[in-house]
Amino acid sequence: MTFKEQIESDVLQVFLNDDEFAERMDVRYDGAVYADIPVVLSENLQTPSPTLTMGRAARERGNLGGVHVASTVAHLAERDFPVVPEAGQWIEFRDGEAAYDEYWRRYRIVKSDAEMGMLILELEAFDE
Repeated sequence: MTFKEQIESDVLQVFLNDDEFAERMDVRYDGAVYADIPVVLSENLQTPSPTLTMGRAARERGNLGGVHVASTVAHLAERDFPVVPEAGQWIEFRDGEAAYDEYWRRYRIVKSDAEMGMLILELEAFDE
């Protein structure tokens, strides 16, 4: 087995193993839904959003109206997601149901990389 084959095996059998780290989710990107694929979402800290304020005076006072930017990193196998998502686009992860309707968490892609069989997406969403 080559080093590259070993890395791909580790990505799929260890890191993206849904018995260990990953959760199986439906992912929606660019009009297509990729069903029941293993995804690792690493939620990061929420930081106040300097772009969503009530104007310059509010920004200077630090009054952001309770809106924060939630940063997340998503890891997916390249074999499960045949396109490399583009920065600036939107991606959604199905997160169960709410009020008898599907609920999708929506993120803007900040950065997108493909390395050794894995897609690594830096994401952000506005949160209250």
